[in-house]
Amino acid sequence: MPANISFGTPRPVKGTGAGVVTKLPAVGEVAERGKPLFRVDDQPVIVLFGATPPFRMLETPGTKGSNVAVLIENLAAFGYQVGVPPKDATKAEYTPRLIDVVKRWQRSLGVEPTGTIEPGRVLVLDGPARVSSVKAQLGVAAAEELPRSRLRTGWSSPRCRAQKPARPRRTCQ
Repeated sequence: MPANISFGTPRPVKGTGAGVVTKLPAVGEVAERGKPLFRVDDQPVIVLFGATPPFRMLETPGTKGSNVAVLIENLAAFGYQVGVPPKDATKAEYTPRLIDVVKRWQRSLGVEPTGTIEPGRVLVLDGPARVSSVKAQLGVAAAEELPRSRLRTGWSSPRCRAQKPARPRRTCQ
């Protein structure tokens, strides 16, 4: 499912998991943490920020790994109380408490609160990105190439304030 996301060098975004793409992002749309970027089987695919893409289903308490750490960091960014993540991301654990938090988060998204995270229901990016082109079509398999992306490093820095018009730009002081 070819497409582009921009702010830097274009890079393909690949979906994971099974299903059919039922809604695509618009060109210019910003992929933001916690927001859906596209839909698969009419369910939102939520953007998370991190370094480890979803590579397995999270459903069993005791599962450990860096993909759990990415989930914990994002839930904390959304304001959920998830405790202190371990310094070693590979030791982050999918606990019963974390499963309860995931269920609350899922309710807030309007999806079934299963406490399970399927790889195809989240998309992990390095940071905010803008869709620069969409070559995919509705009805294609979710595991195909999705929007290409050019990632940007963020909206602001200590000396610069970003504005969020149709085309983001920085205003530095």
